[in-house]
Amino acid sequence: MQSTTLTSVLVALTMALPLTFTSEFAAAQGLVALATNPGNGHEYVLLGRQSWANSEIAARTLGGYLTSIDDPQEQAWVFDTFGHYGGQARLLWIGLNDAQTPGLMEWTNGKPLGWLYKLDPW
Repeated sequence: MQSTTLTSVLVALTMALPLTFTSEFAAAQGLVALATNPGNGHEYVLLGRQSWANSEIAARTLGGYLTSIDDPQEQAWVFDTFGHYGGQARLLWIGLNDAQTPGLMEWTNGKPLGWLYKLDPW
């Protein structure tokens, strides 16, 4: 049996989601899962498959940004929580990019680059 890997969107929120989070709103945003990281208190939203650019738009619509990874503990939590969510292997979009200046990597939320986890999955 061949496994399918999905590219999903991982959004870190800068503010709490509305407590009256309706199923219609969730469906419109492609919401797959919500979780709070107990290590840093940040809230994360897993959205469905879409392009990186559309993912950034969705993140902003939700009041957040594509996730930045600040330390090895956050990297481990993100992967453990969302990397195989729902029994599906998932590649996750994060906010690290060179969209503004090719070759210059930066986070979409403006945080300075600090710790980076280097992984060659192949």
